[in-house]
Amino acid sequence: MVRMTLWSYTMLTDVAQEWVVASDVYDRTGVSMPSWTGQLGGFGITVKTRFGRSNPPYDRQWGADGQHQLCYRMSEQLAEA
Repeated sequence: MVRMTLWSYTMLTDVAQEWVVASDVYDRTGVSMPSWTGQLGGFGITVKTRFGRSNPPYDRQWGADGQHQLCYRMSEQLAEA
């Protein structure tokens, strides 16, 4: 799980400020949508309990790229950190 989640964050940092369509994330990580969302949720719970952070380190928006699916984006400032 950690490898997949880290790879997803690396992908978002590589294209900072650009929306990434959820299906691209699933394809590039090689997992199904239910598996990926479950793993990402588990990672979020770990971050919340360990670091007290309640918001994810990325933006998410439905249909941001004109697609009818969830899109993700990371800020340049966070990508550089």
